[in-house]
Amino acid sequence: MKKTIKTLYKDKIADIRDYEVKKCIDNNENIYIKFEKETMTLSALELKTKLIRVSKYKFKSKFGGKDYFLYSYNWNPDIPTQIKK
Repeated sequence: MKKTIKTLYKDKIADIRDYEVKKCIDNNENIYIKFEKETMTLSALELKTKLIRVSKYKFKSKFGGKDYFLYSYNWNPDIPTQIKK
């Protein structure tokens, strides 16, 4: 699953909606979180083990979608592979 976020909490934490995380875990798929020009990849296992916080309150969808909790992960972007010449 690909997910683009607009902000990082305190410039170091990526927040993802609970139903998106659960979908990736259930399907045993990676999530690719994009912020600005960087991407962070988390596997289904890492979504379980690298979780640092769950929001205390459920957020209401502004557009009639599902209500959700936020799952937080430390922002650790992937290192781009360098092309050898």
